[in-house]
This record gives sequence, C-alpha cells and structure tokens, in this order.
Amino acid sequence: MSNENSLPTIQVICSTLNQMVNYITIKKFNAEEVYNVTFGETGNKKKWISENEHWDNNLKSIVGKDKIKDIIINNDNLESINNMTKEIQDKLKDISGPILWNITGGQRHLLLAINKIFCEREGDYLCYIEGNSNRIFVFKSEKDKPSQKVRDEFSADLKEITVDLALRLMGFEEHSNNFDYKVNFSNGDGEVKANKYSKKLTPLNELIPSFERLVNNDDFRKKCLAANKKGSENFDNFKDNNNINDYLLNELKDEKTGAFGKPFEFMVAAKIKEIIIDKKLPVNEMIVSHKISFSDKEMGGANNRQIDELDIVLATSSGKLIIFELKTGSMSSDVAKSTKYSTYAVSGIYGLPILIVPLKENEIKEIVGNEDTTKVLRSTISAAKRATLKVWGIDKLEEYLTDKLKI
Repeated sequence: MSNENSLPTIQVICSTLNQMVNYITIKKFNAEEVYNVTFGETGNKKKWISENEHWDNNLKSIVGKDKIKDIIINNDNLESINNMTKEIQDKLKDISGPILWNITGGQRHLLLAINKIFCEREGDYLCYIEGNSNRIFVFKSEKDKPSQKVRDEFSADLKEITVDLALRLMGFEEHSNNFDYKVNFSNGDGEVKANKYSKKLTPLNELIPSFERLVNNDDFRKKCLAANKKGSENFDNFKDNNNINDYLLNELKDEKTGAFGKPFEFMVAAKIKEIIIDKKLPVNEMIVSHKISFSDKEMGGANNRQIDELDIVLATSSGKLIIFELKTGSMSSDVAKSTKYSTYAVSGIYGLPILIVPLKENEIKEIVGNEDTTKVLRSTISAAKRATLKVWGIDKLEEYLTDKLKI
C-alpha cells in the first residue's frame, strides 16, 4: 500500500483539453518534475497539431513553466505505437528513479504506448482519475504482477480549486474583476464577498425566506413573474400587495424593467449557499454573475472583450464546474446553445449546463397554457430542451443539487 507522499515526485502527463486532471495529480502527489507528452513536428519549426500548445500553456501558466518539460511526439510517429514508445523512452532515458504516469488525459494511441512502457519498467506507478466517483486509482508495475493496484483509491479532492483556477486551466479568466458575489466554502462557513465596485448588494441570507415563499406560495410566484413584465404599474402593484422584505424590494427597485431577473438570481444563489453548508457538499466556491473573457489577449481582441456571463457557477473540490443559467423571461434557442457551448468550453467534459426557472417541477412539465405570466417561460423551456440543457424546478433544487454532488 502507498500514500500520497510516498509516490514518485517525477510525473509524466499527457497533453489534454481538460488540464484539471493533470493539475490534480501534480498537486495531490507533490510532483517536483513533470514531463508533458504532447504532439508536433520537431526541429526549428514546430507545427503543433490541434490545440495542444494552447492547452499546454494553460497548465504551465498555473504550475509554472520551469516545472514542466515537453516531450514532443513527431507527427510522423503518430501512426506507430512502437515509434511513439521509442520517442518517449529516449526522452526519459536519463531518469533513474520511479515515475508516476498519469493517463487520465491524452489520446488513446498515446495511452497504448505509455502502457507498453509502464509494463516493461520495474517500480513505476500509473494513475487514472475516474470522473464519476472522483477517485484516483493507482497501480504499480512489477515483473510478476504487472499493473497490480497498490492501495484503496485516493480522493481527487483539493481545497485549493477555485472557479478562477478552473477557468484559467481552460484558457479563460475573470473579466475585469466583475461579479456580484463570491462565496468561499473551503472552511465550511460560506464566507460571502460582494464586489466592491457594485452598488450595495442584498445579504444573501436575507433572501432565503423569499425563496421559500416563491416555492410554497403559488400566488406570490405568479406575481413575481408579473412584475417581470415591462411597465412600472406591474412593479408598483407587486410592491404594494406582497409585503416583501426590504432587501428584495431594493433589488426590484434597481431592476424596474424585467424586475424579477436579478432578484431571482440572488434568491437561488442564497438557497444554493444554504444547501451546500447544510448538506456539507464538496463545493469550494460559488460566484454569482461571473463575467469571463479569454486569458489569451489575442483571442479576446484589442480590449479583451467579455465573451459570456455565467449567472451562477460552482467549483467543486474535485475540479468540476457546475454552471446555472437563470431565466425569468424569454431565451432563444441560439442563447441556449451558446450557454451550453460556453459551459463545455469553460469546464470541458465535466461541464453541467443547467437552466433554473421560477416554476415548480410539475409546472415545467405542464406548461402548456397561455397565461401571460408563464407563456414566455414556455418558449424558454422549449428552447432549453432543444439545446439539451437540463431544466430544474425551484422545488427540486435541493434534491437535484445534492444528487449531483454526491460522492
């Protein structure tokens, strides 16, 4: 059996879009020297295939360029397992100690070459992160028992993973320090930070009663949606007849047109914060109204423009991003598809795009009527489903979020 500190400090990783899987093992097992197997033509003129160079630079910007050495596989060798094997072995010939091979990322033909090398060496280790269970499986190479598992799985969790870290590993970054709330759960207390450049924001905890009322009071829910329509008379009528608390009232005043959008976002964020703390869910950070841009300024244009706004985004301790789009009004199919694209672009294969609307689960399923307060959401839900986004009702938020984050 082994432990995290007794595994080799020399690691070999594979170039991949989802660099979080490499970051986790580098940090988890305290790598001191990292060899990155990537692709491109060797010689004076490097011609990288696909986006490997871009992906590799994302990881190096976090871990440090000095720690990572590239093993560049010549394009001519991609069709030969034996040639790839020889090229990797030649680059590692001066290493005398054991190696930890991380095969979570990378293309399948490369993994076949690495497995061939691993089975021929004595005392090396091989690891793989299983995404669904967030566990790291570790094997040891022995002549008599090749690829024998050496211990129970390791947890892939890291307390240091934040939304910003995950974004940077995917080539994105926070745009101009622009967000409404950041909530830190790494110490279990859900410390809230409001953007100093924003107007005074509602304390999230004060919106929990409003969220519960939204779920349990059908009349209140309908009036919230009515307030979302253009025209001050809708807002004034809503304000005068619903005995809402001062915090929510202030948010509604600020919005006025499309009044319920931002308050709904904050109410859901408040409830998510409560669920994460009460259920002790493995979430490190939540950001509300998070604007993002490309890390590479050339990709973002002269002013490195904002490319998207994520309504609510969670960073789990295993490196997954869960992104919520909240809608109280219309959303076209194009926007729904853009939301799905942004989620997968930001969080790779672990992205979970989810739409939340101010309706209960049964209302989402039965939303076929022509009531003014709900018909606009009917087209929104239809657009989301055409784009294969998941749609959650507010009464199922705790159940679904807990289920998503179960270990």
